[in-house]
Amino acid sequence: MSVLAKGYVFQFRVSDDPKARLNECREINFARFQWVFLHDPQGRGIPSCQVVIKRGRMRPGTPAQNVSREAVRYFGDIPIYEMDMRIPATRQVQWRSLGYCRQIYYDRISERMLTTGQDPFQHPYKAYREDYENAALGVATINHERVYLLDLGPSCIVNERGFVKP
Repeated sequence: MSVLAKGYVFQFRVSDDPKARLNECREINFARFQWVFLHDPQGRGIPSCQVVIKRGRMRPGTPAQNVSREAVRYFGDIPIYEMDMRIPATRQVQWRSLGYCRQIYYDRISERMLTTGQDPFQHPYKAYREDYENAALGVATINHERVYLLDLGPSCIVNERGFVKP
């Protein structure tokens, strides 16, 4: 299974009210460069419109073999390494809702970031609409470890540009 560790999350802004403004949201903060977010573009291990966030560090190690096109497009020319990390079967976990995710702040690991010294990324999710999927954040404890799940809805777009939709 090829799951991409795309960067580090360091803050979510969430609310129980899907119509809340950003300044009305509560913040969930993480230690910088400690919580990695994992995405499976193929949807084999993790549904492709879900992102798993768990404690972890990306370190050089074993160079990856048979690198997917998605990984090459996302990371560019920086070296890609294999990482051994247990990933929960998200469909089998009882996730406790933390609310609607209105904004995510993250450090993206990519060639573009490394070569331009780019600031951290932030992605605001659009205000609630009846006809629009709303990003939801959940948490679970799995094998004594806290794990978060960002569910972006069935028609999300997460690609080499990052979080595109919603």
